[in-house]
Amino acid sequence: MRDLNLSPPLDGHKSAKGRSTKSIILKAALEIFIEHGYGEFSIQKVAARCSLSRGNVSYHYPTRDDLLHGMVDAVLQGYIDDFDDIAKDAGLSAAEKFVSIIDMIMSDLGTKETSIFFPELWALSNHNAYALAEMNKMYQRARAHLIELIGAINPALNKTDRELVGVFISASMEGHTPFVGPGKEWEKSLPKLTNIAAYSFLHLAKSVTKNDIAAMRKGLKLAS
Repeated sequence: MRDLNLSPPLDGHKSAKGRSTKSIILKAALEIFIEHGYGEFSIQKVAARCSLSRGNVSYHYPTRDDLLHGMVDAVLQGYIDDFDDIAKDAGLSAAEKFVSIIDMIMSDLGTKETSIFFPELWALSNHNAYALAEMNKMYQRARAHLIELIGAINPALNKTDRELVGVFISASMEGHTPFVGPGKEWEKSLPKLTNIAAYSFLHLAKSVTKNDIAAMRKGLKLAS
């Protein structure tokens, strides 16, 4: 999982102390969310974990939903920063940047934190409208670089088609989570699965056409 990274311009606190306190709170919140799930995710428990008063935590995050928002946003920012670093690398072609992002995401699925955090968030989003909105916003931001690179690799695709391909690739990678995390059946095969993902997704991004997306099955020779 990417490191929590609070972005000062979005932070709302000019002081280093305020930013440091928020970072401490969010790291404690993430630990509790991963270790115990949303059921035990509360301002009181987070305050106890980071040795702060409930009032101190509530000053920064008045409600549990505010705390959830801050935690998800901080987790996402770590990924966005890494995506930005790849996107800004002038020494890489669009295809190389695309593969680097695939590599990064797939490799990250092998960490204990990631293999627990995201399934917890998915489960919560089934019953919590706020969590669903947070999750959708998170994935939209995370896909932005991927979709931009798909456009650079395959300029013939329009905006909607690029987004569809981006959603498919993102969902396909996320779908590995139950299989490749620590202690999972295919954990040791993650490097090879990552190679398969990079090869197949790059081939898809390069070769898929608008007509393929609109009516792909019509062109397939299906066995009778």
